[in-house]
Order: sequence, then C-alpha cells, then structure tokens
Amino acid sequence: RNVDTDPWTSNNFGDLITSGINIRSVYKLQISDVSKFNFMLGYSFLDSEFKNVSPDLNSRYIINSLKHQITNTIDFEYNNFSVLLATRFNERATKQSYFINDIRISQKIKDFTIFVDAQNIFNTTYFEAGAIPLPARWVSLGVKFVGF
Repeated sequence: RNVDTDPWTSNNFGDLITSGINIRSVYKLQISDVSKFNFMLGYSFLDSEFKNVSPDLNSRYIINSLKHQITNTIDFEYNNFSVLLATRFNERATKQSYFINDIRISQKIKDFTIFVDAQNIFNTTYFEAGAIPLPARWVSLGVKFVGF
C-alpha cells in the first residue's frame, strides 16, 4: 500500500532478481560391515534485489527470502536401523535468524521402512512468510514401501 490508511492488498509489482550459490559436501565413514556414519554439510547464499519498485511502497512481505542457510546432517546406520539428526541455520533477508533441529529414527523390515520423525525438536518460533508462524514441535509416524 502507498498510504498507511489504505487496506492491505496482495499484488505483484516490480522485478525480483535473485542470484546465489549452493555448496554441499558428503563424507561417509564405514565403521564395520554393518555400521556407518554419513555426514553432510551444505551452504546456500541468495542475493535478492527488487527492481522497478516505487520507493513510497509499504509492504508486509516485500523480501523475506533466505539469505544464508547452513545445513548439517549426521546419519548413523546399523544393519537396517538408522538415526538421523539434522540442523538448519536460516538467516532471512530481514536479518531474522534461527536454528531448526530435526531427528528421524527408522527401521527397515524387508520392503518396508518404519520411521518416527520429530521436527523442530527445540520448539523454535519462526516465520517464513509475513507474520504467520510455522509449526512448533511436531512428531509423525510413517511407513514407506519400496517394492515392485
């Protein structure tokens, strides 16, 4: 909106130019015939800039995209059992930053994998779009079938 007394409306305006890089490395450590560690480290950088936008424009959602993201995953596998820990550091264009931590425990039985996921295990409060908070800590149970 151009004036503070106008109601908020959704509109596309101007041009958004984004450039960046994404780097990822993986290291596998075989401990024995039946156990191993997998380590993954990743980094993403995005630089977003609006072009052709009125300087008088007041927006709630103008640029809140990721600027920096660091991801780290440690996965321990023993026979058909696995524990995966994942951490993400996100810094948005608005300079808001936060960590999200997840865990997955899984067991493979023939063509099935049974898993329990816990997302956002430290209950971090964070926003990715405007003033809408993303889910707090949550847990899910699942089964994956790999056959045919």
